[in-house]
Amino acid sequence: MKLVLYGISCSGKDTFINTFLTEHSCFKHIHGSKRLSEISNEKYGADFQKLPAETQNNIRKAFVSKLTNMNNIIVDGHYCFPSDNEFETVFSDEDKNLYDVFLYLRVKPEDAHTRISVSDKNKKFKNLCIEEISQWQDKEISELRDICFADHKEFIVLDEDFNLNLQFLNLYISSYPKMTAIETARHIVSQIKEQASNSKKIALFDCDRTITKEDTTIPFFELNNGHNKLLKEIFRGDVYTQYQFWRQQELYKNFSVYPEIKQFTYNNCVLDKLELLKNDGYSIFGLTAGIYNIWKQINGEEDFFTNVIGNNLQADSVGIITDFVKGYVVELLQNDGYEVFSTGDSMCDIYMLEKTGGLIWAPEKVRPIVQKYIDVHSETKIMQYKNNPYKYKGITEVAQCFIHLMNRLIIFL
Repeated sequence: MKLVLYGISCSGKDTFINTFLTEHSCFKHIHGSKRLSEISNEKYGADFQKLPAETQNNIRKAFVSKLTNMNNIIVDGHYCFPSDNEFETVFSDEDKNLYDVFLYLRVKPEDAHTRISVSDKNKKFKNLCIEEISQWQDKEISELRDICFADHKEFIVLDEDFNLNLQFLNLYISSYPKMTAIETARHIVSQIKEQASNSKKIALFDCDRTITKEDTTIPFFELNNGHNKLLKEIFRGDVYTQYQFWRQQELYKNFSVYPEIKQFTYNNCVLDKLELLKNDGYSIFGLTAGIYNIWKQINGEEDFFTNVIGNNLQADSVGIITDFVKGYVVELLQNDGYEVFSTGDSMCDIYMLEKTGGLIWAPEKVRPIVQKYIDVHSETKIMQYKNNPYKYKGITEVAQCFIHLMNRLIIFL
């Protein structure tokens, strides 16, 4: 297995890797910047940083080529650097093709700012403010995320808690490739095919804040004395990789009190679309990264879906559902000739929606990070519900029939 760990300067990559090696001695640490400097001096007799950009890129390619036949390595790397009010990307196709798993060590921008301010090695970044450091990190995460998804590479964002990072990686590495997004998606697709009708039409519905107006996770945490602030911290920046959902599962795996589902209200506009698809011969599946047992109960009473598939790690049913998994489920179904519709509300649904030209719902307000995604991805295929009072700029609106409103009027009359 070839691992690479990315992160902005002073994010703690070396410290983390040294900690990682104490539990994974079979891995060898390849020091990216150190090795680049050695190649530079050996071949050009000059410091790497003083060489022209083209020569630096050639050295990076030579470095990557030397790792091709090596196994069980972990390499520290950089994706880009701030340069003249912009960013210079140093990530290459050779990097993309070499590694199996892309790890990203995310750090709080204010912490990185403090470390950079006292680092002689990184003195060229001392003029960066906290907001600029945040932009640097956000750019790296969002672009690596897109690259890895498109190339079927694993992308996992870690955080400052090295102990939890290692607990997760121990599980991940020991079960590799079972926990990978593509393998999880294959397992889910197998279930869908078994449970779907003879039709080659599949509809995938996100659940929380799409079918329900509420996030059912919130009362679940409150009932079990959980800390919602911690949950928000885990998913800060709308990052939805295996690590974040594993941490969520660790928080609630011992919770036993479930909310009364009668407290939840349903999104009639989305349910209208669901009914139309049912009438058109689609098999409907709830694909949730939320609390599986809650949605299993909801579906038992409401019969929205053919089945609910979700994060139920205690039963070791389908692995961890992430943004990548949702996207790959669509891709695999489409590759097998299925017509697929999807709808959702958040960045966790983006790749699923992108693959289908699906409909996004804005719950209570437009999500700024989704709007940013749309702004950056001008070629997006995602559309939105015309009847939603909250609209994203730059994407097509699709009208819906008012089935549930009509049913209420019929009952009233």
